[in-house]
Amino acid sequence: MEETIRRLAAIDVGSNAVRLVIGRIYNDDKGRYLKREASYRVPLRLGDDVFGTGIISSAKVDQMVVVFQAFQNLLTFFAPLAIRACATSAMREAGNGPLVAETLLKRTGISLETVSGKYEAQLLFANQLEENDFDRTKAYLFIDVGGGSMELTLMTQGKVVASDSFRVGTVRTLQGKVTDIELERMRQWIAQLPKVSGEVMAIGTGGNIGKIYDLSSHESDDHRISRKSIKDVLTRLESFSFEDRIRKIGLKPDRADVIVPAGRIYNQVMKLADIKDMVVPKVGVSDGILQEMFLQVQP
Repeated sequence: MEETIRRLAAIDVGSNAVRLVIGRIYNDDKGRYLKREASYRVPLRLGDDVFGTGIISSAKVDQMVVVFQAFQNLLTFFAPLAIRACATSAMREAGNGPLVAETLLKRTGISLETVSGKYEAQLLFANQLEENDFDRTKAYLFIDVGGGSMELTLMTQGKVVASDSFRVGTVRTLQGKVTDIELERMRQWIAQLPKVSGEVMAIGTGGNIGKIYDLSSHESDDHRISRKSIKDVLTRLESFSFEDRIRKIGLKPDRADVIVPAGRIYNQVMKLADIKDMVVPKVGVSDGILQEMFLQVQP
């Protein structure tokens, strides 16, 4: 008898891009587990509107509808058990955010919830990292840099001891909308982190740090990158024009402009926290959404 395929779907509406991720539930001798089966990314860049005008334009809303309708067609094919769509920084700050969500629901049938910065950090922390990447007896600072915000979470002995969200992101940086007050709040938060035993390692999530890792020189695929390597990649990227980052390095256009400010933010946080090395597991908010859903699905 053919086994029934069970899937879950997560949509992450960020300030730079919108993602649809499909996870498939498997069962084996050791129990059930979830694996990413498919992923789709559209560079919608809501932050261009929100961080400049405070609202999402009607033209951008129409684009969101088209993207969600395309996702709906894919969801018809994959037929997931459940779908969850979450929006982060740009939708949080958009004055017409609730109206946009209502429009999407009416025109696509997909319900979009806007989550807080702290809950966004919880979603990132919900990801089940590989044991060889993550020793739960040690201390880690989770750093996720998005288009509009950055989430920082300090964890030790498998428990969260401090977490906060900051309006420091790549699209916001490009628009010159990161305030000195917010940067100082970030510095003070890092400076006042509780002392933990042993050396703290960073865990970096987000598409930009994943690409920086890919561009770095590493002898083995152990998902680790040093702060020095991050700076080396930044120096190389800064020597290229926007066009050459696309043509010679092969970056996507919506990655080529944000990757440098992202790298600077990761580097700054690691420097302020006196952290030398980072693990880059290449997971994000959408993976955290899937993981939360997976834990709620009956076996």
